[in-house]
Amino acid sequence: LPLMCWNHQSPEFIPDLRSYIVLNTVTATIGGIVIDPIDFDFKCDMSGYCWQGGINISDGQYQKIRAKLDVERGNEPTVTVNVNGALYSFIAEEITRNRKFVNYTYNLSGRSITARLGADYAHAQGGINGVDGGVIAQDLYASQIVQMQLADTGITLNKWDVADWRIPANSYSVAGKTPLAVIGDIAKACGGFVYSDPVLPKLSILPRWRKSAWELATATPDLVVPTGVMASISDKKRV
Repeated sequence: LPLMCWNHQSPEFIPDLRSYIVLNTVTATIGGIVIDPIDFDFKCDMSGYCWQGGINISDGQYQKIRAKLDVERGNEPTVTVNVNGALYSFIAEEITRNRKFVNYTYNLSGRSITARLGADYAHAQGGINGVDGGVIAQDLYASQIVQMQLADTGITLNKWDVADWRIPANSYSVAGKTPLAVIGDIAKACGGFVYSDPVLPKLSILPRWRKSAWELATATPDLVVPTGVMASISDKKRV
């Protein structure tokens, strides 16, 4: 989240101050019902393909949305959190109840809607459009194969920021793979990673490195973060 202290500052700049006062405004909905969260967390990294989220609510708030959670697998409601205008969402896959003295709290956790493309929801493939027995039987570009995997899923390709190339016929098989496994193969092959939109049913194939190694020394950074803002930094030397 942008650490902003004045509205006129550019989002590419974080001031290096001795202290910061940040007033957060947080609202949330579960299945479209407004609830008051106790706390929440979201995380995402290049090793995974989607955001992971969790939200804690009181017993009273849980009773408001209880009926929304009593559904078959694959129909879980969406949890959406608005933090200072930034939206994050995930499907409520797991529910944990905790008791402290006489009070109950509930934790709802899950992943981005793009998790529907993975092994927990999607079936492994055999023969599909343009595919004979799992082997792609025609020349296709890598981006076209990704689009095939997303067809009729409700999830769209947002950005393709890596190199595209032609994959010869009969050289790649999708047999036994979920749509996400195929997309992950292609992203890895071109030095990229799969990134899910934090709120919308969209994914992107992005490069792991924005610049080539020989361009890093003169590259202009997207964001400059002063060390004073960082709570902790650790270094590791590996020989």
